[in-house]
Formats: sequence, structure tokens, C-alpha cells
Amino acid sequence: MATFEVDVWAPPGKLGLVFQQSASGAHAIHSLRDGSPLVGRVLPGDTIARVRGEESQVDTARLSHGEVSALLQCLAEEERTLTLLRRGAPPPGALGAL
Repeated sequence: MATFEVDVWAPPGKLGLVFQQSASGAHAIHSLRDGSPLVGRVLPGDTIARVRGEESQVDTARLSHGEVSALLQCLAEEERTLTLLRRGAPPPGALGAL
């Protein structure tokens, strides 16, 4: 099955993401908490590949679960963009699969 990137804008504040680190090191979304501003845009099984804040971009591939959590908390007062990896067929008009 193909994997493609999805950029998701996230507002300031808590995101309500529940994620876990797999044996391969990927940070996979397990679920979203009630009231998460990302419901409908982030799906269980999506993997957090990068986090962009107003002044930085961080690749999460070599970070621990705690480091990704701390990064999201550090950037909580600003808008962020999460680059997610999603398995499946890209939606019509998407740039393509990885």
C-alpha cells in the first residue's frame, strides 16, 4: 500500500493527540482525544514525520516519544504544521505517493 504526505495546520493550544512510538521509531497516532482541533484531519495510523513551528522545522525520525511530546508542548503557544505520513491511496489532486 502506498504512503503519502499530508500537511495539517494545527492551531495554538493542546492538540489532543495520543501517539506511540513503534519498534521502527515511527510516531504513530493511536487516537484523538475528545475536543481535539484535529478531528477529521488526523487519522489513527498517521505517522508524525515533521513538526514545523513559526521559526523551526524538526524531523521526528530520530526523536524519542518524550522528545516529540516535549516539542509539541514547546510549540503549543504558536501555530504549527504537522507533516504526517498516511497509508493508502492519495486523494484526487494530491501530489502522489512516496
